[in-house]
Amino acid sequence: MRPAIWPAAAPRSRCHRRTERERIRPVVAGLQPARAQGKRLGRPRTRPATIDVPGSTVRAAARAWGVSKSTAARRIGAAQLPTTPAG
Repeated sequence: MRPAIWPAAAPRSRCHRRTERERIRPVVAGLQPARAQGKRLGRPRTRPATIDVPGSTVRAAARAWGVSKSTAARRIGAAQLPTTPAG
């Protein structure tokens, strides 16, 4: 047996699809000429910063910087050198 809600939801769904199409159509129409002009669309790509990791491992970097392994891993991931030298 079919639930009673499905027959009532179908027309509403069709109406929603139609209004969504009308809302999106101008956006798509504006993107086509931009692509034809060679414009770059979307979010700009960024390259992660690189840092010199002593010993090439998280453990060696932590030892050299005098911090824990988790702190060293976080700093390497964020490409952030330690602010104070280990002493």
